[in-house]
Amino acid sequence: MEQLVLTKFFRTLSEASQTGIDADAVTLQNEYKDFAKLVFSEGKAATDKHDYHDTLIYTRVELSGLLTGVSGKKCSNISWQSHRRC
Repeated sequence: MEQLVLTKFFRTLSEASQTGIDADAVTLQNEYKDFAKLVFSEGKAATDKHDYHDTLIYTRVELSGLLTGVSGKKCSNISWQSHRRC
């Protein structure tokens, strides 16, 4: 379940969240592209779509926590039904 949050993209966001120092935009864009490719390849390869769905929810919650640290903005609606950004 944690394969998506163990990516370089997440490590970079986590570091930025903890230090308050913005990551290099070009590097972050490249890491995001790799992250997105992994998300879609995992979805295509998943034999159990329920497990994949759980992985996406877990990843979203973790990402929301990082973004809260970076932007200082609270994400009040992180229910699994919400697909809106905070």
